[in-house]
Amino acid sequence: EIRLSLVGSEMCIRDSSYTIATISLALWLENYWAIVFGQGISVIVGCILSYWMHNFRPKFQLYELKKVLTFSKSMVPLSTGRFINNQLDVTVIGRVASAGYLGQYHIAANLASLFTKELMMPFIRGLVPNLSKLKDTDDFNQLLSMIIAGAVYIFLPLGLGLASVSNEFVLVVLGEKWVTTAPILMWLSLFAMLSGMMMFISEQFLVILEQEKLSNRLMWLRNAILISAITIALTYYDYTVLPIAMVVSAVISLPVTLVIVTAKLNMKKRDLMSQSWAAVIAGVAMFWCLSLINLDEWHVAIQLGVKVGIGGAVYVGVIVVLYLSLIHISEPTRLRRIS
Repeated sequence: EIRLSLVGSEMCIRDSSYTIATISLALWLENYWAIVFGQGISVIVGCILSYWMHNFRPKFQLYELKKVLTFSKSMVPLSTGRFINNQLDVTVIGRVASAGYLGQYHIAANLASLFTKELMMPFIRGLVPNLSKLKDTDDFNQLLSMIIAGAVYIFLPLGLGLASVSNEFVLVVLGEKWVTTAPILMWLSLFAMLSGMMMFISEQFLVILEQEKLSNRLMWLRNAILISAITIALTYYDYTVLPIAMVVSAVISLPVTLVIVTAKLNMKKRDLMSQSWAAVIAGVAMFWCLSLINLDEWHVAIQLGVKVGIGGAVYVGVIVVLYLSLIHISEPTRLRRIS
C-alpha cells in the first residue's frame, strides 16, 4: 500500500532542506561548495526521514535474482540517460561559465523542478502500482490517455505560471541579490514543464507495459536532441542562451515522443488532443494575461500573490468557459440525433 501523504511529505521536506541549505550556505560561503554541502544535507535528511516515516527495514536476499537482474539490466541505460538528461546542462555551465553563474543556474534549475516535476512525483508513484494492475483491461489505453491529459492540465499552469511570475518569485523567496536568476528561472520553468510531461509519458508508464527498450530509445533520443541544442547554443552564441536551448530541445522532443508512444501503444492521437486542447488554450491565455499586468508600485510580495491569484482564476475560468461552450454547441446536435 502506497501512502501518498508520506511520499509527498518526504519529498517536500527533502527538497526544501536542499533549497534552504544551499541558499543559506551560498550566502555564507559565497562559492560553489554550497551546492555540494546542500546536496549532502538533502541526502542525509531523506535517509533519516525514510526510517522515521516507515517501519520497513529491507533485507538482503536472492529471491528471484534472475528476474531482478534482467529487469535491472534493461533499466541501467534508462537510468544513465535520465542522469545525463537531468545533469548535462549543469555540467556544461560548470565548464564554461563562472562559479557565480553556476550557482544561480543551479538554484533556478532546482526551483523550476521543485514546482513542476518534483511536485508530480508522489502522484506518479501512486498511479504506477494501480496502473500495473489494470494494464490488461480492455479500456486501459483510454484510461492512460485520460491520465496523460490530466498531467497536461497540471503541468501547464505550474510551468507557465512560474515562468510568468519568476521575477517576483525570486525577489520574494531569494531576495534582491538573486534578481539576475529570474530570467534563468523563467526559461527553466518552461523546460521543466515540458520535460515533466515527457517523463510522465515515456518513462514510468512504458516500464509498466514492459516497453523498457522503447523507453530507453526515447530517453537517448531526447538526449541527442538536447546535446545538439546545447552544442549549437555554445557554438553560435554563449552560455547565457543555454536555458533557451533547453526549452527548444524540449519543444522538439515532446511531439516526437508523443507520436512514437501513441503509435506504439495504439492510442488515438485525436482522443488525446481532444482531452488536452482546453488546457493548452487556458495556459496560453493565463501566460498572456499575466504578461500584461503591471503592478510595479505595489510591494513585491503583494504582486506575487495577486498574480498567482489572477493566473489561477484565468486558467480555471477559461477551461470552464470552453467546456460550457462545447456543451452548448454539442447539445443541439445530440438532440437532433436522438429525434
